[in-house]
Amino acid sequence: MMSNKITALIGLMLLALLAVRVAFPHPEVIDIHAFSAAGKNVVAHGLPSVYQEKLNAETQQGLLRDAMGPAGESDEYLPWSYPPTTSLLMAPLAFMPVWLAQLVLGLVTIGAAWLCARRFTADDEQRNVIFALMAGPLFLNAAGGQFGGLFAMALAMAVATRAPGWFVLVALKPHLLAGPAIASLFDGGLFRRMAIAGFITIALLALIHVFEPRAIAGWQAAFQYSKAYLIAADYPLARMLSPYAFLRTLMPYGPAFALHCLIAGGVIMYVLAITRHMPKEARLAPLAAAGLTISPYMYDYDLVFLGLAVALTGRRVLLNSPLFLTIMLTGVAGMLTQAQPLYKATGYFPPLFLLMLASVVLIARHAAGEAAPAPRTAMVAAE
Repeated sequence: MMSNKITALIGLMLLALLAVRVAFPHPEVIDIHAFSAAGKNVVAHGLPSVYQEKLNAETQQGLLRDAMGPAGESDEYLPWSYPPTTSLLMAPLAFMPVWLAQLVLGLVTIGAAWLCARRFTADDEQRNVIFALMAGPLFLNAAGGQFGGLFAMALAMAVATRAPGWFVLVALKPHLLAGPAIASLFDGGLFRRMAIAGFITIALLALIHVFEPRAIAGWQAAFQYSKAYLIAADYPLARMLSPYAFLRTLMPYGPAFALHCLIAGGVIMYVLAITRHMPKEARLAPLAAAGLTISPYMYDYDLVFLGLAVALTGRRVLLNSPLFLTIMLTGVAGMLTQAQPLYKATGYFPPLFLLMLASVVLIARHAAGEAAPAPRTAMVAAE
């Protein structure tokens, strides 16, 4: 009963923080403006329009003015480089104001996290632990109006059930699939499921190419814009999780990216080595967590998956364990990136990559621990 009360308290705190952010919106363009603008442009101008930089900027800035009045004047905007399949999903946001879109998205994300915690844990005490581990990143998703948390939960469902449909959903944010893709090289059953998901995703993109070829061309151009932004370090690197984001604050693009590849490869090799004696299905959760280091584009809101990965190992977590404390600290560090004076003063503090790296290593060691019970991934898949 006490565990239920603690979980309810965490949920109420998240709902209160969401209500405050909706009532007092951010005075700059944030993620929810980008998602809403994409939805409005798809409905009003067609799918290819979401990749028109000028139109995208005007729509985002118009949404900010509508929400903030004169205080919302800004020349900032967020580039849109999501695949056309993801862009189509934004269409419903065209029919609601930004504040309502953020509120609905925040409520759905928090509710989905609670349902995942219930599904992947065996008792109330561990459910409380997992929900606490996700609290910081859930706030980041709700505060910015981000879909990242929902995609992380879709990844957790894909890991747990191995159903191709969940992998297709995760493919809407494809860089989350790096870890499972590597795991599939050592697991024929998983490889077949991911191949099915890949075929479905490619077929959807092919259909879009037939009916809206300009959308595919626009997406390819937008991807190149995003690459240029990343090379120039024009993204908020303090909020990013990758080795590249941390190293790019210290050195030019070339050596930073080369070291990124070496570090990410080393992390994957370490996780493969430490989990080599585990059943194939049990290795998937730590490998999916390690996959967060591979893409340069991972952000603080993707940290939701760390808590889910712990749940998917099927092993109990103590509140005073290094694993729990490290992931909680990582979530707090992610929240600190929202403190603009701190970010502007340091440029790259806190180094989220180092904390996430420690979390991934501890998750792998936790999953590979002696006397481990049957993995929850296997239990869920068998249901």
